Amino acid sequence: MSDETAQPPGQPPAPSWRSRVAPVIGGILGLAVFAFIVQNRPSQKVTWLFWSFSAPLWLLLLLTAAVAVVAWHLGIFAWRRHERRARRAQK
Repeated sequence: MSDETAQPPGQPPAPSWRSRVAPVIGGILGLAVFAFIVQNRPSQKVTWLFWSFSAPLWLLLLLTAAVAVVAWHLGIFAWRRHERRARRAQK
C-alpha cells in the first residue's frame, strides 16, 4: 500500500494551510495596529516612578509592545533552560 501524499525524494514538502494563513492574519493585524496608531497620535503625559515625560501615544504603544516581546522571549529562554536542567538532573 503506497502513501499518495508522500513527496518525491529531493522535493521540499508542500506548504501547510497554516503557512498560507499566517501571513494573511499577520497582515490584517498589522493594518489594525497601523490604524490604531494613526488614530492615537496626540501626546500623552507619562509619570512612572520619579520620571515624567510626554510622548506620542503611538510611540508609547510601540515601546510597550517591544518590552512585551522582549519579556516573552526572556520567559521562553528561562523555561527552556529550566527544562534542560530538569532533563539533565533526571539522567
